[in-house]
Amino acid sequence: MPPKKKTIQDIKPSKKVSAVRKKVAKTKKEAVEALHMEGLTGAPVKRKARAKKALKKTDPKKNRGIWILVVAVFVFFLFAFSLLFSGSTVILTPKQVALPEAKVMLTGEKDSTEGLSFQTISVEGDRSTQVLSNEALPVNRQAHGTVTLYNNNSTKQQNLLIDTRLLGSNGQIYKTKKAISIPGQTQERSELIPGHIDVEVYADTPGNSGNLDLSDFSVVGFKGTSREHTIYGRSKTKITGGFTGSLYSLSMEVSETELGKLRELLKSDLLSKLSAQVPDGYHLVDNGTEYSPLEKTRVFESDTEMVEVYEKAQITGIIIDKSILAESLARETLVSYVEGSGILINNIESLVIALVDSPIGLELINKASISILGKPKLIWSLDEDKIKYDLIGIRKKQFDTVMARYEYIDKAKLRVTPFWQSKLPESIEDINIEYDLD
Repeated sequence: MPPKKKTIQDIKPSKKVSAVRKKVAKTKKEAVEALHMEGLTGAPVKRKARAKKALKKTDPKKNRGIWILVVAVFVFFLFAFSLLFSGSTVILTPKQVALPEAKVMLTGEKDSTEGLSFQTISVEGDRSTQVLSNEALPVNRQAHGTVTLYNNNSTKQQNLLIDTRLLGSNGQIYKTKKAISIPGQTQERSELIPGHIDVEVYADTPGNSGNLDLSDFSVVGFKGTSREHTIYGRSKTKITGGFTGSLYSLSMEVSETELGKLRELLKSDLLSKLSAQVPDGYHLVDNGTEYSPLEKTRVFESDTEMVEVYEKAQITGIIIDKSILAESLARETLVSYVEGSGILINNIESLVIALVDSPIGLELINKASISILGKPKLIWSLDEDKIKYDLIGIRKKQFDTVMARYEYIDKAKLRVTPFWQSKLPESIEDINIEYDLD
């Protein structure tokens, strides 16, 4: 009979495999599961090695070492954090007084060293705009410029009459606007230096033909004489402005309207510029500004229908030191105020601080009446450096005692980082001050 075939149920693991499985089971359940996943086929020696490897990975002694290392790293970083981010923050609430709504009148003097004083600051600027013309006018205009005339003829001065004719390099005639005397030569060492003088000239005929770039000039009256080449002229400026034709402009009514619009824009620009120039610790007085054109507003003529409107101006403002203003207000309203204790207006931007009278020529005034309208909140200023110095290196439990010495501190809180620190830092740079204000 052929041998009976074995079913899967009849197959039994070898004794060596069973021994390994029992040993793993006694030690670690996970190792048994790992061995089962590997399967029961293969060499018994390899299965035993894998089981030992699984046991090695789960060695309790090694786990304890890892945890000790983790704790050590944590402690190190905690220590480093405490060194890096250590510090103290003091939150202070200074003494405050809220005054009832009222209008307080104060008198100040410019640049005074006593009582309420004020100063003035100024900025300037310009602005232009293009406006559609509503007027065209015929124009016949002569070019004009400046010429330097030289006398290299003798040491004697050379006199020239008004309207002396000069010939330009373009063949055009130009005339002097006034009578002049050209100084004679001067001696410098062995050299004779020609005398010279500047004179305004204009083209003899109107139009573009009179416009001239830099050029040399001869005196027409000296042609053919010994002075033809020794008394001469050279351009100091270009000769421009000659025009014949129609130029566009604005009627007086339109000019006034457009200039008014331009002025309002320029005022706004200058006021913003002025506000940016106010020094720290100063307040720009409301309505304490004055706008002044620096030159005549101009409406430029144009050969196109778009006309330029231009203005240059200056704005002047009155500024007051905030601390001096607060002291003057406290002196006027608080009976208990101690001179020199230091005080500020906490809500100065919500008050109306204005000139009672707005005089012309702010730069020239020496006295001014100033009104304060609203509900001022006065707050005592604190010497932060002194407070920090008093807190260096003290214990946390001493904090309240130190703060009690300050008459003008209503409340004081302390925040120390890290929290387990029992003392405040030894360095003033590590002590910060914040304010808790209403």
